[in-house]
Order: sequence, then C-alpha cells, then structure tokens
Amino acid sequence: MMNEEIQHIPVFGLNIVELLQVKDNSVILDCTCGEGGHASIFLSLIKEGYYYGFDRDECVLEIAKRRLSKIANNFRLFHDTYANANKQIEHARLEKPNILIADLGISMYQLKTRGRGFSFQTDDPLDMRFDGSDVDLRAHDVVNKYPEKKLADIIYEFGEERASRRIAYKIVRERNRKPIETCSQLASIIASAKGYKRGKIHPATQTFQALRIEVNQEMVQLQNLLKNLPDLVAENGTIAFISYHSIEDRIIKHFIRESVDFTRVNKKVIRPLDEEIAVNPAARSAKLRIGTRNAKSSK
Repeated sequence: MMNEEIQHIPVFGLNIVELLQVKDNSVILDCTCGEGGHASIFLSLIKEGYYYGFDRDECVLEIAKRRLSKIANNFRLFHDTYANANKQIEHARLEKPNILIADLGISMYQLKTRGRGFSFQTDDPLDMRFDGSDVDLRAHDVVNKYPEKKLADIIYEFGEERASRRIAYKIVRERNRKPIETCSQLASIIASAKGYKRGKIHPATQTFQALRIEVNQEMVQLQNLLKNLPDLVAENGTIAFISYHSIEDRIIKHFIRESVDFTRVNKKVIRPLDEEIAVNPAARSAKLRIGTRNAKSSK
C-alpha cells in the first residue's frame, strides 16, 4: 500500500519557477510527475496555462491527481513513459508545451513504500519496477539470471561502482547456493563483497541504482525523449533536466551542447543551495541543466 504520509520535497523547490521563468499562461510538460511535487507549485501559478504530467507509476499518479485537484483543474495526467509524450500530446491534439521539465530521480514514495523493492533497508522482494505488473523484468531476474560478466558491466556502467566485478562474483556464488530473494539479502551480499565500512553512503547504494536503471531501461527512455524533443517543445520553449548521477548528466550535457535545435542556458551545471540541502538532504547530488528551443530550426 502507498503511504500518503510520506512527504516528497521537490528539488529546487520554488527556485524552479524563477529558473524556468514560469508565467501565468505557461504550458508545462512534466516528464516525471510523481506525486505532484513540482506540479503543485506550477499549478498555483499558471491560471491561464496548462500542465501535462507523465509517469510510469500509476500509484503515484493517483496520489498526484488527488493532490492537484485541490489546487486547480487545468491539468491532465498520463500513465505512460515520458518517451511517448510526443505521441500522447499529438494524439490528444494538445498544445505543445513551452516548458518541459524532467526530474530523473526516484520518488520518495517509491523508495519508502513497502513491497516495491527499491530500498536495500527492507526485506521486500527484489522488484524495482516503476510500471508495476506492466513490465516483466524485475531486479530478481537480473540478480539471479544475468551472466556474471553482464551483471558486472551493468553495475559498473549504471552504478559507477568500482567493485563491480567483486560484487558480481559474490552475487553469482551466493545465487548458486540459493536464489537471492530480498533487498536486505542482496544488500548484505554486496556489503560483504566490498568489505563494509560505516560511512555516509551504504555500500549497496550504487548497485541498487544500477539494477533500477536496468530494470526500467532508464537510459533508453531518456535517449528516446531527447530524440523526440525537437518535435515536442514549442519554439523558444525551455527544457530543464534534473539528474542525480553523472551518467544521465553527461548525456543531457552533451545533447544540449551539441544539438542544433537547442541552446544551453547555463554553461555550468546548477546545484541546490546549501540551505536547500540542509532541509532536503536528498537534493545534495542534484544537477540542473536548462536549454531553449531554437525558433529558426522549429519544425
């Protein structure tokens, strides 16, 4: 069950309004609506505009709908991946957004809700699917079925984990004895492989990140969104991406810098202020990059 007592604090908070120059008539596409953190800020300001929210997780969209309905009614939510946003908007004959935002972090609801298998601090079954039952691949499948080399490569590439080969070797050795079923079981194996040392970051953090990215094909979804952006965003519109690890940030940085359709707004990445991190520690690794759609290349 989803616990609506869990509070998600949107990264960059009210600063995002100024950074994206949100106006009364802005048409905003939120690629990762979640439980409506950023949306609740936007909807209180765009009285003459509109908000489109996409999310692969139907559970959090239900929470967002209830939350946003108390603020306004000029919004529409889509249970779909943001990679399909252009098709959905075209099919519904909706106005092209002049602001697009994608917060690529995991929802606090997903992380804290029991049974979803995102957290290494629980005995939940290994799952990690954003889409729930709509997707066949689970973290359990990756951990228990992937060949050792492929498993190591995923942990290294998507988790940027230097001990990836040691971790993959340990996982395979343990699963040969018995299947690895729970988050806590896997976390213990990873900690053993790395040699657990108490610190700010749990030794399983990077591996769990890698598994989540693989299960949900997050890099594929991001690349597909970037490919569709020129046809999706209105001319002179703004795009903004909030990422939390260097893989996504690198992809976004290169796209904005090299695209003939977009111009980067901030040459240096924007990071949360110390004051925000003090209130919301989850924001500490956030990176924001902003670009604008070039009118001359608009299709």
